[in-house]
Amino acid sequence: MARWVGVDVGGQRKGFDAAVIDDRGVLELRGGLTCQQVFPTASWTRWCGKRGSRSRATWTRQGLTALGLEGIPVRTNQDQRDAIAAAMTARQHSAGMTEAIGDIVVPLAPLSG
Repeated sequence: MARWVGVDVGGQRKGFDAAVIDDRGVLELRGGLTCQQVFPTASWTRWCGKRGSRSRATWTRQGLTALGLEGIPVRTNQDQRDAIAAAMTARQHSAGMTEAIGDIVVPLAPLSG
């Protein structure tokens, strides 16, 4: 079974958050990782439209629900949601459902859900 990993790159103090997904859902979500152990905003915008007056948290929570993945924890922070978005973008990329804008890879279309 194919699996995809997304990483939200954080600062030195905060560390990285990573998500592993498969075709059905979230398999693992970890935070505070270091280098030893994508740009998610573009994906959220493609999937959910412009943020507008919504808070970033509300915007990405709504988007996370629309992803239709199983196994998403009830409570997630922004870095975890961004890591899941990066993994979902990687999954869509392997299915030919993305386009490259320079070095940034973004989904082709909004989510249908």
